[in-house]
Amino acid sequence: LNIRRRCYYLWYSTSVQSMRLIIFFGIILLIFKLIMLTRRETCWLDKYRSRLFCFVLTNEANLENRARAVYETWGRRCGRFVLVTRLNSSIKCKNENGKSVGKCELPIENIPTLPDETYSHLSDKVRASLIFFNKYYPNYDWYLKADDDTYIIVENLLRFLISTIKRYPKPLLYGYRFREDYYVSGGAGYVLTRQAVDLLSSYIKNDSIYSDCKL
Repeated sequence: LNIRRRCYYLWYSTSVQSMRLIIFFGIILLIFKLIMLTRRETCWLDKYRSRLFCFVLTNEANLENRARAVYETWGRRCGRFVLVTRLNSSIKCKNENGKSVGKCELPIENIPTLPDETYSHLSDKVRASLIFFNKYYPNYDWYLKADDDTYIIVENLLRFLISTIKRYPKPLLYGYRFREDYYVSGGAGYVLTRQAVDLLSSYIKNDSIYSDCKL
C-alpha cells in the first residue's frame, strides 16, 4: 500500500510539475509572440509613416504656443510635417531660455500665394496650400490637413489608412461628415489621397470654378 502511495505521489508530483512547466513555457511563448507582433506592427507603421504628409494651418500669434505644441507632440510622428502661415522679417521665435531669436526652428512652409490670415480667407488659405503641396510635394500617398488646436493620434490614423489601401487609385477624402451633402469639418482634420489632391487642385486652380465652389 505504501509503495502504491509513493508511486501515486511521484506520478502526481511529476504531472503537476509537467503542467507547471507547460504553462510556464506557454506563457513565455505567448509573451514572445506578442512582442514579435508588436515589433511587426511598429515596422509596418514605420514603413507607411513616410507616406503621410501633414500640414497644419496656423498664424504668427500662435507660433510659440499652439503651433509649437503640435510640432513637439503628434507632428513629429508624420512622415513630413509643416506649418502653414505667412512669414515676414518681423517674425521671431523664442528659444528654451525665453530669448527671442531671429530664425524660427519650427518647420514653417512659406507659401508665396497665401492670403491674409483672417477667418474669411480660410478657404483661400487651404486652396493655396493644396495647390502648392500638389506641385512641390507630390511623392506622398496621404495628405492630412489640420488646425493648430487639433490633436491627431497618428498611429491610429495610419492603421485606418493602411486598411484602405486596396481602394486605390480612387481619389478619396476621409473625415467626419457633419452634413448630408458630404461636408467634413476642417477643424477636426481630414485626409486626402494623392489622387484626391491632384484632382482637387486641377479644379481649384481655375478661379471661376473655385468661385462657384465657394458659393
